[in-house]
Amino acid sequence: MRVRREVDHPFLVKLHYAFATPDKLYLIVDFVQGGELYYHLRNKKSFSVAETQFFLAELALALGKLHELDIIYRDLKPENVLVDHDGHIKLTDFGLAKKDVSEENRPTTFCGTPLYLAPESIKVRAEHTCRLVAPHSTRRFAETCSRVLDR
Repeated sequence: MRVRREVDHPFLVKLHYAFATPDKLYLIVDFVQGGELYYHLRNKKSFSVAETQFFLAELALALGKLHELDIIYRDLKPENVLVDHDGHIKLTDFGLAKKDVSEENRPTTFCGTPLYLAPESIKVRAEHTCRLVAPHSTRRFAETCSRVLDR
């Protein structure tokens, strides 16, 4: 949550307030009316070159701002990119973000959504990663790794 509070950028969802009850955590964040980029991509099947360039330019600016602050965003996927009512993107879900990253302080954890990991990352760390995944999903993740690597 520290990342969301500290960063103010037009293409990043901002955390305005957070509080907890004994049972739940509540986050008050920007309301982004347009939904997930994944939803729009699924409905359109593909974006035009101009749309793709537009979204990627805004995404690059959002990630650039995070990198300026020594923050890395480690869960980039269409479900975590929201589209507002004007068609601009807002990056959300900073749960895996890492703060104070530098050459001397590199992250050592391997994380992300398995379906969106680069095949070469899976190949290098497949055996190690499968041990880190929760036991109930290890077999399914291992099967996904195998399918990707066999292509």
